[in-house]
Amino acid sequence: MTKDIDQEDGRKGKPFQASKVKLPDGMRVRAPTREITGQRFGRLVAIEVVGKHKNGSLLWRCVCDCGNEVDRKSSGLREGKGVQSCGCYLKERSKQHLAATGPWNKGATYATKKDGEVYANNKAWGTAVLRIRGNKCEKCGWDMARCDVHHRIAKSDGGLNTIENGIVLCPNCHRVEHSRNWASSATNDNRPPQEETKCTQTTTTMACAF
Repeated sequence: MTKDIDQEDGRKGKPFQASKVKLPDGMRVRAPTREITGQRFGRLVAIEVVGKHKNGSLLWRCVCDCGNEVDRKSSGLREGKGVQSCGCYLKERSKQHLAATGPWNKGATYATKKDGEVYANNKAWGTAVLRIRGNKCEKCGWDMARCDVHHRIAKSDGGLNTIENGIVLCPNCHRVEHSRNWASSATNDNRPPQEETKCTQTTTTMACAF
């Protein structure tokens, strides 16, 4: 059998075959085709061939039960992994899961909560405090780089991740506050207190994590 020359790149390849399905004008195939017009795959019903996928599979126009039209390759439809749809099934499942279990992060977001509400983690809490108070040290006024957020009442002493319990400090003032807390706890534990330091923040060094 004489092999046809591919008109696209001039190379010889497999001979073109008669297609069992209706193809767009000018389109030919080298591999056997399978007629799936009108067949259902999950929520999708195949309507017509609209082209070729880059891997050589036929590209089928499908109608979803929700009314949307999508293009799917024939090999993907035949594999049948999961529920075939235009994407509506995954959205529905996500809504059902959210309604049944609640948010994956227990409602912890970077959005600002009302006064007195507790943030689930330090990162969300610190971001909210900076958003409300601004990135400026409330002790010395330094604002040359990102500041830290400090608990007014330490979490070890019962402090919570609330806006009221947060104070914006530069890295040096933050260290001063912790040295004071250490000195106070050292006194209570009969340990030698460290010498208290003062804020000398004059550089643009990036602040540490909260």
